[in-house]
Amino acid sequence: MSTIPVNKMLKRVGMTRRHNFDFVKFAEIAEDGETIVSATVVLVSGDDVLVMGLTGFAGSKVQIVLAAGTVGDTYRLRATITTSGGAILPLDGDLEIVS
Repeated sequence: MSTIPVNKMLKRVGMTRRHNFDFVKFAEIAEDGETIVSATVVLVSGDDVLVMGLTGFAGSKVQIVLAAGTVGDTYRLRATITTSGGAILPLDGDLEIVS
């Protein structure tokens, strides 16, 4: 069983923030030169108070926008891409809401 890499993110309560999931460390992107052809981002854990949206992808990065959230809570997000070579790659992010 493989482990999904995890990004650590912080967001202040009350602010809207853009964040990039960077897939550059995956061999399919870094070594094989594949590109991202589709991407999704979902909330894996945490309540649904967090508001997020996928804004696009380019190069090795998937960009999302984050809003709302509860101070002290940590939310697990998962970005999943499909590459031009057909690989499906997940990358998790732990978003902590701070005051």
